[in-house]
Amino acid sequence: MVKTIAVSEEAYEKAMAKKREMEKRVGKIISMADAVEADLRGEGGTHKSQKPLEDIAEMRRLWQH
Repeated sequence: MVKTIAVSEEAYEKAMAKKREMEKRVGKIISMADAVEADLRGEGGTHKSQKPLEDIAEMRRLWQH
């Protein structure tokens, strides 16, 4: 069963902005994880930082916020 709730347009826009922010953050984390994995395999990567430990620290920081 699907329930429908009424929300104000302002609340909806705020929720959608938060969703977009989270999607952007997750995308950045995935991108950095791919680069770290490539670095650890010795393949290099497309991420501008070639320092895996700094990338891992950045991923943790992003994930916690």
